[in-house]
Amino acid sequence: GCHIMLDVSASMSFGGNYRAAGGAEAPAISKYEYGCYLAASLAYFASQQRDATGLILFDSEIRERIPARMRRGQLMRILHTLDQTKPGKTTDVAGALEKLAALLHRRGVIVLISDFYEQPERVSAALQRLRFGGNDLILFHLLDPLELEFNLDEPALLEDLETGDRLEVNPE
Repeated sequence: GCHIMLDVSASMSFGGNYRAAGGAEAPAISKYEYGCYLAASLAYFASQQRDATGLILFDSEIRERIPARMRRGQLMRILHTLDQTKPGKTTDVAGALEKLAALLHRRGVIVLISDFYEQPERVSAALQRLRFGGNDLILFHLLDPLELEFNLDEPALLEDLETGDRLEVNPE
C-alpha cells in the first residue's frame, strides 16, 4: 500500500508573497496548502493505479490516520480529511515516523511531505528504521521562496510560528 504522510505543524502554514506580472505583490499559497494539493494528487494517482492508499496527518503527534485500503470512497475520504484539517502545533517528524513504524505490518511506499524543521539526525534515524522494514520512501521537502532567498531591506520582527518566540532582525 501507499501511505501519504503530511506535516500539519504550524510552520507549514507559512507562505510569503510573490511578485505578479506588473510588479504587484500577490498572495502565495502556504506550504501546507501546497502539501495538500500534492497529497491529493498522489492519492488520486494511486487510486487510478488501484493501489491501497492511506493518509497520515501529523505534527508532534499523529493527528489523523486513514489506513491504506483499496475500497470504494477511499479517495473521497482522503480528500475530505485534507479539506477539513488546519495546521496547528509544533513539529516532531521523527516521533511521527517512529509511531508509524510501529503501526505498519506490511511493506509499502511511504510518501513524506514536510518542511523538515527538525534535527536532521533524528529524522535520518527514523527514516532508517522504516527502510529496514522494507518500505520504499519518497520525501518531498517543501520550502517557501522566502525561506530560500531571505531578503530583508529594513528592520523586522520575526516570529517562530510554532513556539511564538520573537527575534528583532536588522539587515545591517
